[in-house]
Formats: sequence, C-alpha cells, structure tokens
Amino acid sequence: MRTRSIALAVCLACGGAAAQEAAELRVYDLRPLLLAERWQGPPVDWRSMLDCLPLEEIELGGLPVPLEPRAIGEGALQSYVLEGFLIDALGESWTMAESCDLDTDSGLMRVVAPAAVQALAADVLVGLETRALRQVELEAWVLPRAALTAAPRSVLAPAEVDALLAAHAPARTARARVPLGHAAALEAGAWRALLYDYDVEVATFAEVADPEVSVAREGLRLGAVVNDLAGGGYLLRAWGRNAELLEVREVRPDPDSPMILELPRATCARWAGSARVVDGGGLLLGVSEDASGACLVRVRVTPPAPDARWVPLGELTAAPLVVEPPWTLGPQISGGWPGPAEADPLYLLDSPGTVHDADAIVIAAQGLGLEARELGALPLLGQAWVVGGAEAAARLREGVRVIGAARTRNVEVEVRYGTLTDASGLAADALAERLDGRLRGACCVGDTLTLVGGEEAMYLKDFDVEIAQASSIADPIVDACFEGVTAWCQPALTSSGALACIVELEYQRLLGPWTPREVVFGPEPQSRDYGEPEKLRPQRRGAIEETATTRADVSLVVQPEPGAWALVASHSLPSTPETFFAVARFALEAERR
Repeated sequence: MRTRSIALAVCLACGGAAAQEAAELRVYDLRPLLLAERWQGPPVDWRSMLDCLPLEEIELGGLPVPLEPRAIGEGALQSYVLEGFLIDALGESWTMAESCDLDTDSGLMRVVAPAAVQALAADVLVGLETRALRQVELEAWVLPRAALTAAPRSVLAPAEVDALLAAHAPARTARARVPLGHAAALEAGAWRALLYDYDVEVATFAEVADPEVSVAREGLRLGAVVNDLAGGGYLLRAWGRNAELLEVREVRPDPDSPMILELPRATCARWAGSARVVDGGGLLLGVSEDASGACLVRVRVTPPAPDARWVPLGELTAAPLVVEPPWTLGPQISGGWPGPAEADPLYLLDSPGTVHDADAIVIAAQGLGLEARELGALPLLGQAWVVGGAEAAARLREGVRVIGAARTRNVEVEVRYGTLTDASGLAADALAERLDGRLRGACCVGDTLTLVGGEEAMYLKDFDVEIAQASSIADPIVDACFEGVTAWCQPALTSSGALACIVELEYQRLLGPWTPREVVFGPEPQSRDYGEPEKLRPQRRGAIEETATTRADVSLVVQPEPGAWALVASHSLPSTPETFFAVARFALEAERR
C-alpha cells in the first residue's frame, strides 16, 4: 500500500533554553506501525468472492496460500517516509537533533536530541500510532428476505440495526477486528469437494479420463474496509456473496463408462455497496430471490484519543469501489461465452489506505484562503498532523469535508420487479405494489451498487471427443446456467446537484427442467490388430442436458424524482403470456454540514 507523504513548510521555534539543553538518546519502537503495513490481513480472493456459484479449483490440497510478509521499507511506512514525517513535524526543532536513524531490521528509531525535541517527537509518534492502529469491529449477518421489506432503509442507524436483528434471526454470522483503513475478509460456511469434470487424454492404443475435483464454498464470504471521515462518521465499503447448496446431482455422461459427474445447484446472492455510516450503524444489501439473500454489515469503531491537531482524510483516502456489471448466464453454445469463473472481479482503484487525491489537501487550504505554508499538514496513513495547531487543523478539516462531500453522499436504491399478465397502463407506484421481487441497497456517489440473486446450476452441456489412431474418448463439458436477477447501478451528480444513475438490469427464468438428450459417438474400430480387417462395433451413446430460458435486459440512464417510483423496464417475455416489469426509486442523502 503506497502512501504519499506531503511535507508542507513548517516553522516551529524552540526557546533559547531548549537550545542549551544537553542531547540525550531515546529509542522509539515503530514495529506496531511497520507490522500493520507488512501484514495485509488474510488473503482476499476478490474474483472468487464475487462469482455466483461457489465452485473453485483446489490449490495445494485446498489450503489457502498466505500472503508473503513485506519487509520493512517495502510498504507505505518506508524508513525515509517515517523519518521525513518526523523531521517535517518537528520543523526547526529538528535541527537541534544530533542524529536520527531508523533500523529497518529491528523497526527501532534512535534519536539523539534535547529533551524538548524528544517530547515533541514522542507526541507526534504516539498520535500517529494511536490513529493508525485504531480498531474497527465488523459484524456481518445473513438475514432472511423478509428483512428487505421490514427495514426502513438500507443505511441504518444503531437502533434500526438492533431492531432488525431482533425481528429476523440471522442464518449466518461473522465478525472480525482490523485496523481502520485495512481490508478485512470474513467467512462463515463450509467447503465440499465435488467430482465435477474430467480431463481426458488419448494415445495410440489407450485412453483415460482424469477426474477433476473442485471445492464448493457454501456460506458467507465478505470483504470490507472502513475509513474515518473528517466530516464525521465512517465510510464503509462491503462486497461478497452467500451461497447455499440445494442439491448435488449425479450425472452419468456415458452409460457404457463408470464416469460420474457431481453437479451442484445452489442459491446465490452477491452484493457490493458502500455507505457513510455512524458508529454502531450498518448497511443492508439484499435480493429477495432466495431465502437468505440479504446481508447486514455493522461497524463499531474504537473512539480515538482527543487531539485537535489530527485530521482524518477518509474523504480523500478511500478509493472508489468499482464492480463491472455482472452477467446473467444462460445455456451456452459450444465455444460460447465463458462461465462465471471468468467474469470480471471487483477491484479497488487504489489500496484502501492510499491517499486518493493528495493534492486536494493543498486545494482545500487555498479554497479557504489559506496558504499551504500556513496550514503545515503532514498526511500519513489516512491521517494529517497539522503543525499549525488546532485552529489550522479545524480549517483543514472543513476543506477536506467540502471536497469529499459529494463523494461520500449516500444514495439509497430500491428496485421492485416481477412478471404480470395484465398490468398495461398502470403507473409506476401501482406497479410497485403488485411486484413481489425486491432489490435493495445503497452506495456512495461515484461507487457502484451490485446486487445478484437467484439459483445457479452446473449442467452437462456438450462433449469434446478426442481420437487417436486406435482409441477415442468423449470429454464431458460442464457449464453454468443462472436463473434470477442481476442489477448494477452507478449514481452521479449533475452540475445542478440533481441525481443521475446508470442502471443495468437482467432477468432470466428457465422455461422448463433440464432435459436429457441422447447423443451418439462413433462408429469406432472394434479390432486394434492391424493384421485383420477393420470391424465396426455399435455406436456408443451418451446424454447431454438441454433447456431454454426467457430473459429481459435493460440498460439506461435514469434521472429520477427523489423518492418517487420510476418505470425502468416493461418487456414482454417470449414463449409466455407474461410481461416483465421493473420499477425503481432513488433517494439522495442531504449534504452534511
């Protein structure tokens, strides 16, 4: 994680008496700061966390591979960064220090300077350590879909979180404590090994089907990061999924062969959203497609020691959360689009603690009529030490708040959808009362909100037949099919302050069950003796699975009236007498002062 250190000119004068003080040696242990940067928490596989179906290949016997610890000096807190931060914070007082050395092997900083300089150095380092190691407790619950209707909104106050948990018993629970600004990975579930495919090989007189085993991850997997905001509150970004196995079908691709495939069918829900929350508050994300499609994430933060000279830079530090629009995967033709394992993952534009717009600090000062030299702010680890004192810190805090106000405003999103046979001419609010499907969530302006819910099943799509001189084998091809709804939304503010949202919505239903269809392989030589005439044996037979889907796709830009329902889609579905409808409403949080 890279952090830019800005050193604005600082003028701190020491009294003449301090200049006469004898220098002394003190040692400052910086290992807590350095170790926080070396270890980035448990490995977080963004791609697999956002895939719908919880099917992953086993690596190293199914054990996760830990991240290698970075050596001191490789992360944001490199030796010269810390030393430079301290020098700039002490200003002219630092000229009185006879020597300073940070031992990158032990993480100890040795300073030789008078007692007054040592006291100021300790004050700065203690404040930095206190803020860099502040703990945030993340709690996540998988709730039943009834919680989507019962919740008053998606961004919840502490009392609303308590009420929702009291009324709806969670199916899964996960908790973690991490330093503020560090990404956390939470998992509560189970793994199951499945024989889901074969890798076939052929030679001149031999063929073999090599079984491939993968792991089905069942349960909750969640990633989250929390940043401190100068304008008050905390910025929570969360992403993840929940999956519950419904069944594992045993499919025999070739009746003449002992090969068996174990193909899972699972409910799946995916979420990615963000919100500005208060201590003890939470964010609700969910889809009503399955019984446990809602996720509630709560934030509890240890309050910092009061010090008016420190300013949090969360508005400038947190990188936008960007997720590519998900795909609704239908039955695929041979050589068609890849399955969910190849879908684009979630990504953060920068590491969670990187100052996303460091120059904005200078802009904030100038916008308030301040000179950069007058402000004297030294940012590190998402916090700014303001050398000018409490008054200058208050002015910087206001500048950061103004610049980040648009970036951290919450947008509540609610979508209702479904199929109706006779609803022509109904207004959007009337449709909202009749539609049963619900999508609910929130994100900050500029972030993306992703909600996916439904069922996904692996099926035997095709065979890839491989042949050699006197042998052949049929390689089964397994793919995924999704039944449900996906929604993707990215809100933005126009120059006039109005809300505009890009909305992409996909809806898909199976028209019938999976139907086995017999296929034929051959004819093949019966004799492998080149001295005899070639004989043909009866053709070998197998079975693939077929089905059909009906679907509706929507992609548009909406400029909604605040709090009012707007018609997003009205599509007649082929092969059915029904029409797919979707209505949505958006609420932009008032700007905080």
